[in-house]
Amino acid sequence: MAPARRYCLILGKPSRVREDIGSIHFRGGINNFAAGAVSWSRSHLLPRGRYRCPWPLQAADLGDAADFIRRVHDGDHPDHVQPVVLDALQRRGHLVAHSYGCVSAVLAAADRPDAVASLILCEPPFVGLTAGWPETDSHVAALAPLFERKNDPTFTDLEFSAGFARAVGMPVPDFTPEQLARSAARLRAFTPAWLIPIDPRVVGRVPTLVVTSGTRDIYDEVAQVLESHGATRLVLPGFGHRVQDHPDATAAFRQFWELHSGG
Repeated sequence: MAPARRYCLILGKPSRVREDIGSIHFRGGINNFAAGAVSWSRSHLLPRGRYRCPWPLQAADLGDAADFIRRVHDGDHPDHVQPVVLDALQRRGHLVAHSYGCVSAVLAAADRPDAVASLILCEPPFVGLTAGWPETDSHVAALAPLFERKNDPTFTDLEFSAGFARAVGMPVPDFTPEQLARSAARLRAFTPAWLIPIDPRVVGRVPTLVVTSGTRDIYDEVAQVLESHGATRLVLPGFGHRVQDHPDATAAFRQFWELHSGG
């Protein structure tokens, strides 16, 4: 089997990440791909105080060896994202995904295990696998009524965005009217993870590292299920949902890639 020399990093649902940069190419010895909105951006491209680099440590570690692609769908639906991911990997490579991006990653691995040398799933939200678990049931109960009304013309953008923020334990954002309309449009295009079937056996067929913060939330429930199907589990505490910001994350990723590069 050909050695894996490509890396595809998939962002979850980005917030206030620059999308006007378009396609950016950095020349280097390895091609690394990011699916989503400028998912693996170098810090000088993100103005301080306004935007946050989704993969800061990994960007610094791999330097200029990167290709970036724009977000391909408002709702990040895997039907749109998955073909881009597989095209980026070409013959064979590693997938790293965060949050909702894990949905596209695991579905890509299910469809093309020959093209995916390894999976690293950072806080995957596969709550369809954990129905009946306490944190999952609470999470779905809070969000489901909002998405049931997403096509209701009387359900305002402010009600939807504010309700979503409260349901996931975030402050209600202070958006401008334009930002509010854009945020709500993305939410209305979004398909909740519990509605997308995931086969957990994929992580037994493709080497998979599941990374969570260890806060006993929905992501830890999902990680327990994936571990029971053959995934390796890693807990990186102290950085909340953004486990990729942990100072040990990049070294852990590299170690996992080296174990499963082949060739």
